Amino acid sequence: MSQERVSGAIFQLYNSYCVELVAEMFNQRLSRVLAFMLFVLGASIAASFKAQVYGGLMVAAISGLQITYKFGERAGKSKSQKARYDELIHNRDSMSEKTLLSKLAIISRSDSSVPGWMRAVGHKKACIMLGEDTDVVLTRWQRFLATISGAGPLTDQTG
Repeated sequence: MSQERVSGAIFQLYNSYCVELVAEMFNQRLSRVLAFMLFVLGASIAASFKAQVYGGLMVAAISGLQITYKFGERAGKSKSQKARYDELIHNRDSMSEKTLLSKLAIISRSDSSVPGWMRAVGHKKACIMLGEDTDVVLTRWQRFLATISGAGPLTDQTG
């Protein structure tokens, strides 16, 4: 962007977009890792009798995680929501701030429920995308999760 500060509506739009992006990628990647682990554990159970008990317990635990938290469904919901924000980002120049805020309020009703670390990472990524200064300092754990969830390696600096 330019040297001037972006409006609150535009920042809110980019922040929401980034949170949904992080949520989509994290849930999608976690779902894939768990599915891969189920495949590997299933193969190891067939290979050895001793591994059957431990492998069976692991398969049950991973399946329970997938059924309970539905990472794939969460990723799909975040992807749909991200697409709505993306469309609004591309059309934001042709609408007033009042219209933008109105559309943003309607879209945000369907936002994903995400943990706090995703909100912090999304905020930091939005600041970087808009060239804004931020006082958000991510912990090592948050930076690690940001990297594996596709938000990129976010450093303490915005640029």
